[in-house]
Amino acid sequence: MRTEGEIAGDTAIACVQASHSAWMERGIALIRTFPMCEEATGEDIRMWLGERGLTEPDHHNAWGGLIRWAISQELIEATGKYLPMKAEKSHGRKTPVYIRTLTA
Repeated sequence: MRTEGEIAGDTAIACVQASHSAWMERGIALIRTFPMCEEATGEDIRMWLGERGLTEPDHHNAWGGLIRWAISQELIEATGKYLPMKAEKSHGRKTPVYIRTLTA
């Protein structure tokens, strides 16, 4: 059974996704070109996308929405591994590691 917090989180992400639809579509198109068999955190994917011209979204939660959308579209999947984040503002918290799927 899903908690109220999980439901509220999904609702918030859906709002961010809806308000950034063109940006999300561009991000998904780029994720489809992410190297096969390369493991990466969401933070790594964000940096990789930025190097390919995906601009910063109007809201920082759009990055999480993009990763969740990529997972729901089966473009990436969690490996079960976790690594510390690199950005200073993340304080080294652990984040999931993903891999590009063959269906992408």
